[in-house]
Amino acid sequence: MTQAYASIRRRILDNVYRTITTTSVLSLASTVLLGVVGAAVMYVGAREILAGTRAGILCERNSTAIATAIERLRADPPDRARVSAATDRFDWGACVGRLHTLFHGLIEHEAAA
Repeated sequence: MTQAYASIRRRILDNVYRTITTTSVLSLASTVLLGVVGAAVMYVGAREILAGTRAGILCERNSTAIATAIERLRADPPDRARVSAATDRFDWGACVGRLHTLFHGLIEHEAAA
C-alpha cells in the first residue's frame, strides 16, 4: 500500500510541476509579446517624432511652454493636408493591418527556425 501511495503521490507531484511550468512559460511568452509590441510602438513613435512630420508640437510640461506652443499654433497653424497625411496612417484599419503583418512575419520566422 505504501508503494501504491508513493506512486500516486509522485504522479500528482509531476502533474503539479508540469502545470506550474506550463503556466510560467505562458506567462513569460505573454510578457515578452507585450514587451515586443510596446517596444515596437515606442520605436515607431520615436521615428515619427524624429521625422518631423509636424503633426504635433513637442513642448515641456509646464504652463509657460504650453502657452508658448499654443501661441505658436495660433500664429502659424499647421497645414491640414500635411497633418491629415501624417495621421491617416494611424487609423484603426491601418494599425491592425500593420500589426497583423508584423505578427504573421514573427510566426513565419519562428516556424522557419
